[in-house]
Amino acid sequence: MQDLNVADFDPDISLFSSSDERLEMYEIIQTFDRWMSTPVTPDDKVSYLITQLLAEILQAQGFHAVQFRSSVSDGVNLCLFDTAHAAFVEGHSSVRFVQSVHYKAPEHPSVTAPGPGDHPLTR
Repeated sequence: MQDLNVADFDPDISLFSSSDERLEMYEIIQTFDRWMSTPVTPDDKVSYLITQLLAEILQAQGFHAVQFRSSVSDGVNLCLFDTAHAAFVEGHSSVRFVQSVHYKAPEHPSVTAPGPGDHPLTR
């Protein structure tokens, strides 16, 4: 077993509250967290490339994994860059392969379009 260097994109803000400079660093980390946790559809190649580039930069800097908030639950995701750094532990581990993803996007009323109670602006 070896210790892993994990880039944690969901750290506790109190770790950064000692100065404005550290709070700015926290804001950058939160931006990375949003990029990593936003679901990417197959047709959104730009977003996919951004997350892949970020992962490659982290790996080149000596990180073994990245941790970020889940977009579908209150949990976190841990993405290992090399599975050789992990071991399957019977009874405590599971391997899952995503076979499909279904997106549901019901139509919602526009917040910018005039509604039935709105009146034209007159001067």
